[in-house]
Amino acid sequence: MLTKCFESEDCIVRLRAGPAGRHLDGFAAYLHGRGYAPITGRGYIECVVHMMRVATRDGVTPETLTEDHIRAFRDHLATCSCR
Repeated sequence: MLTKCFESEDCIVRLRAGPAGRHLDGFAAYLHGRGYAPITGRGYIECVVHMMRVATRDGVTPETLTEDHIRAFRDHLATCSCR
């Protein structure tokens, strides 16, 4: 379902190989099923990828992600220069 939001096969392969990879197709399907435009879906998916890239630095997986991790990511965004 990532093909609804991303055109490059290389990009899709890279996304699927990342820490949130096995969840991204389902997330893309969820967004598509609710009528989100592909560009909006792409933005949300990129945010998830960014959050998981930051979270994995602390050993967090999608399965262990908590609200505290999400708050820490929000704080990270205030000074982020990693995008």
